[in-house]
Amino acid sequence: MKNLPDHHTSHRIAALRAMQGLPFRIPPGHTVYRQSDFEKSKLFRYVFIFGFVVGLAALFEPDPTMPPATPAAEQPPPAPVHATV
Repeated sequence: MKNLPDHHTSHRIAALRAMQGLPFRIPPGHTVYRQSDFEKSKLFRYVFIFGFVVGLAALFEPDPTMPPATPAAEQPPPAPVHATV
């Protein structure tokens, strides 16, 4: 049953495009795609831009610097601990 010709392909595609409210034929050089309402919202744009800015800031942030460690010989001796009961 493989490789059978489908004579209703164009009719099926046209019916699906009509149900979605899209034009039957796509003009040459144009791509038709649907964008969800969430992707059109300002909240989505602000979150996307904020994430992009945070990513850029993390990328260009300088490395943290640690203070130089002092050798053990130069450190003062620890204070004695007295047990109190």
